[in-house]
Formats: sequence, C-alpha cells, structure tokens
Amino acid sequence: MAKVNPFRFSTKYQDDETDIVMYPGRPYNPSTGRFLCKDPIGEKGGLNTYCFVGNNPISRYDALGLWGSDVHYRRTMQWAGELGIESMYANNIGAADDGIDSQYDPTVMNDANWSWHFNRSRSGDSRLTHRDEEVAKAKRECTNPTDNAPNAAAYLGRALHPLQDWVAHADFNRAIEEPSLSGFGWWEKEFYWHNFDALVYTGGLYGPTDPDNPEMDANGPDGRATIDTLSAGHLFSNGDRAYWTGFHGGHQRINLTERKTKELLSDFQSYVKTYGKPCGQCQKAFLGAK
Repeated sequence: MAKVNPFRFSTKYQDDETDIVMYPGRPYNPSTGRFLCKDPIGEKGGLNTYCFVGNNPISRYDALGLWGSDVHYRRTMQWAGELGIESMYANNIGAADDGIDSQYDPTVMNDANWSWHFNRSRSGDSRLTHRDEEVAKAKRECTNPTDNAPNAAAYLGRALHPLQDWVAHADFNRAIEEPSLSGFGWWEKEFYWHNFDALVYTGGLYGPTDPDNPEMDANGPDGRATIDTLSAGHLFSNGDRAYWTGFHGGHQRINLTERKTKELLSDFQSYVKTYGKPCGQCQKAFLGAK
C-alpha cells in the first residue's frame, strides 16, 4: 500500500522502477544513501558533495536535495561578494559561518552548543552576544597596525551564524520555556526540535514543516516565529515546554537574513576603512573589490 502514494521520503516523488527519489536539485538513491550527482554548490573545502544533509537525515531537512548550509555558506558567500569583499575572503566568511553547525552541533543538547542557535539567555539574547563578541575579535584583527584579513574573515563568519539563526530560529527553544535540556524521557527528545509537532498544508497534503527551510515563513512578523506567535506544545516530564507555530511559503525570513548579513558586513567595511592599516591586507580584502 505504501507504493500507492508516489510522494514519500521528504515528500519527494519516488520512481517505482528505479526507486530513485527525484529532488529538484539532483536525484537521490536511498538504497545507497547517495545522490547520483554532485551538489550544484560545488566543491567546498573538501567536503563530500554527494552526501545528504551532512549525513544527518534524522535531525536535518533538505527540500531541494541541496546542502543544509545553503544559507550559511553559499548565500553568505554570495552576499559578501556583492558588497565588494574579495572572493577568497567571501568564501572564508561563508565557510566559517557554516562551520559553527559542526563546532557547536545543535544535535548535542547543551547550552554551550544551543546558545549559538537558540536564545539560551534569561535576559538579552545569547546569539546576539556571540555575534558581538566575534565582531569585536574581527575588528581587533583589522585595527592598525594589526592587519590579519584571514583571521578577520573567520571571525566575521562566526559572528554571522548566530545572527542568521536569530532570524531563522527566532524564539524556538528559549531557555525561558526549556531551561533543563536534561532529565526527560528518551522518547521525548524529538519534541525538543523546534516545531516538531506542527504540520503545514501544501499541495493538497499535510506534512511536517521545517523551520530551517528558507522557502518557508512562520506566521509572525518578518516571517519569524516570535514568542507571541507560538503556541504551547508538548509538556516534557522534566517541566520544559515545547512550542510550535504554522509555516507557509514565503521569503520574508530569507530577505531579512540577507539584510542583516549585509548590514553587519557593511558596518565592518566602514570600520576597516577608518581604522585599518592604509593600503594594508584588510583594506584590500574587504574594500579592494569596490
């Protein structure tokens, strides 16, 4: 009976004769766990461009058959280039941005990791604190006479990841509603993942919605899932509470992410222009293409 419905894994069409799952970006072979061609993003620092969502299909989602780092790496690199940052340094910014998901793996549930992706502060926002700390480090690397553009690019990428997650994840998994991250039953862990128990209606079918899909907006201002738009969901055995909201197709969040990314990078360019070493490495890297 399963084959009556041709739309299966990740809601994509599966061909019965070949068992190939037809993603818009590239075909996927579930029997081998590999795509049949490379990701269109191309080679990225030696990573395996044939794999699927970083080899973590349980916790990650991929609507098109592309990298889960589409925003943190590819679009960030593109936006940096559009501001005139030299291509090598734009690439370094994107790579450092994307690297936060590995260094501070959100599938490992603790405040040290989650503070980069969700707001784990009781006052203020842990993600914006990380952003400010990393921007300050980037500035130190480009304050005359220090002139280290590679280090500055890495810190800028690290600053951008929590800022971009401030848009994407909004108020999911805040410390106020979910302070414990421990002491719950083994069957409850999946409910900690933002919007796990919500459904979205698309194409005449109900299916799970994923807040990390850049083609989706939440039912909130600027497409963000702010606390005033969230509804109470699963109550954990340890007293924590999961929240959810509806999602729909849209581009408010990705447009806001682009604006916030370019604002941070533009502010840094202004700083380098004023405080960087004249005609130095930082000015050439971050202003040279202008």
